[in-house]
Amino acid sequence: RKEGKDITVLQKNNTEKSNNAIEYLKSIGVEAKDIQTQSYNVEPRYQYFSCPQILSSASVPCPPPEIVGYTVNQTVSVKVRDFTKIGDALSNVITEGANTVSQISFTIDDPASLESQARAKAIAQAREKAETIAKAAGFRVGKIRSIDEGFFPSPVFSKLGMGGVVESTSVAPSPTIEPGSQEVTASVTIRYEIK
Repeated sequence: RKEGKDITVLQKNNTEKSNNAIEYLKSIGVEAKDIQTQSYNVEPRYQYFSCPQILSSASVPCPPPEIVGYTVNQTVSVKVRDFTKIGDALSNVITEGANTVSQISFTIDDPASLESQARAKAIAQAREKAETIAKAAGFRVGKIRSIDEGFFPSPVFSKLGMGGVVESTSVAPSPTIEPGSQEVTASVTIRYEIK
């Protein structure tokens, strides 16, 4: 993000800072496919005038709002796959040109294989539970009549906002980023014949 009056200078400055930050991310191993521009905005900044209303017939009209400058804002989404580089990326991208870093979150790269594993476990648990109930009630489990399923993944996205001017040249220590764990849950409802 950069503010000023000369739109050409602002865009040039924003482009240089954003490109520096992106090149830094590539230099630490972030692939181009994992860097995506989410938005690029140029907006005017206005000054509004406060005009008192005089109760007379000779009132002077209030001047219209005046453009006093512009704001250039570019937002880039970045996926850092190597957890050992997340802290350095967050800390050092600021010295390379970004002036906002926000919305850190974690995603699962291949949820389909995890969903398949969860589904298989859910089906096995459903069968085991049905057999336990059937045994307690004195009957046997027969053929499957129907299966209904649902998945409950936990997808989230990661974004680093970039662009503008850095006010400080000191390097902050790299924050410790803990990825934790995520669950992928499959839910199945199986209806069996009873014998």
